[in-house]
Amino acid sequence: MSRSDMNIDTGGEQWDLPIVGFEVLEVWFSGEAYLIVYGNRADSALTEAPHARLSLGGSFSLVEPDGRRCSLDATGPWEALVPLLSLRHAAIESAITDRDGHLEVRFEPGFVLAVEPQPRYEAWGMSGPASLILACPPGGGDPRIST
Repeated sequence: MSRSDMNIDTGGEQWDLPIVGFEVLEVWFSGEAYLIVYGNRADSALTEAPHARLSLGGSFSLVEPDGRRCSLDATGPWEALVPLLSLRHAAIESAITDRDGHLEVRFEPGFVLAVEPQPRYEAWGMSGPASLILACPPGGGDPRIST
């Protein structure tokens, strides 16, 4: 992955995030829920393995491979977020946001993380790979991008 691979084409209604193939290696809880994902260093022109941090700031859902839907809230008790630990070592198959600020991340072997915009705060954000920063604005709309 080169730095040019980390750009997002914002011309369409849906935007593909440049984290396909990345693997969840860390899960943090601290007022928000964080998934730290890493790409393959061998595929990178960077000096270190490409990585990104997905932050979840409120309610979201996780659909498990058996179809069971877990409604989760990053601001709730940590023990209620235990289903997120199932994503450890899961590879990202697709990561898409749209002009309304919805986020959907599909993982192998069949997990789906879905986040809807929240009226008063950023429902989700992504920092990385490299200097890319992306956030869903309060109330939804085009995610804000900084590179």
